[in-house]
Amino acid sequence: MEELAYTYTTKENTSEIYTIVEYGNPDQFDFMKNGDLVHRAAKENGKWIQIDGSGVEGEIIDALGSFMDAHRQIEQS
Repeated sequence: MEELAYTYTTKENTSEIYTIVEYGNPDQFDFMKNGDLVHRAAKENGKWIQIDGSGVEGEIIDALGSFMDAHRQIEQS
């Protein structure tokens, strides 16, 4: 299990802190904003999507997924 923090800057230039938890599957992670509800994202056909049915903006899922992809590349180096 790995827990990471990610700061997302909105279009209004405000910061939102996301906690990301990966349980060993590189194509799936849980996340929550500012300690709020836990959501789940997964990579399907090379694109990160939300799979828990709750409505988180696609831009945020893309940003979190890109962060996780970059993090894995650093770990593999």
